[in-house]
Amino acid sequence: MDEYFDRISCGILIYNKNFEIVSINKAAKETLHSGEEINNIDMTVFSEDFFEKIEYAVKSNNDKTIDDILLLLVESKEIYIRRHIEFILKDDSIENFIVSFADITKYQEIENNYFHLQKLESLSTVLKAMSLEYNNNLAAIIGFSSFLKSMINPMNETFNYLDIIENSASKASNLTNQL
Repeated sequence: MDEYFDRISCGILIYNKNFEIVSINKAAKETLHSGEEINNIDMTVFSEDFFEKIEYAVKSNNDKTIDDILLLLVESKEIYIRRHIEFILKDDSIENFIVSFADITKYQEIENNYFHLQKLESLSTVLKAMSLEYNNNLAAIIGFSSFLKSMINPMNETFNYLDIIENSASKASNLTNQL
């Protein structure tokens, strides 16, 4: 029977009601091994609020499982696991816990990268809208300064100021287009 138990690719730990490991499969040993004897793994390795979740599930009497994603530090390496906890009741008291989990670190990294790309795409959309609005304002400055220049004698000092305004707005427009 143990040979089949060790063939399961997700980690499985079975605890008794005293939170002592009754059985552990090969995948769990490989994932959680932290240099110490594997039988010394404490339930808190799974999360600080583990006992509260179990207590709530037992009291609510409608759910005998807990699913969540955790970040663990194993041998100074961060890993994400999806954990499923099933507890077996006997006469309304907990008899055993079956904890199964899978390392989803790669999937979590892909998801994080996807959300990062979505943020960048949203930022790009906002920047495009802002640059269009900014260019519309610059076009008005360029247009009106050009119009005013056509009404003024080129020898007038105001003409030079309008020329500076028009050139500066054109440079700003080019800069915005580069964004």
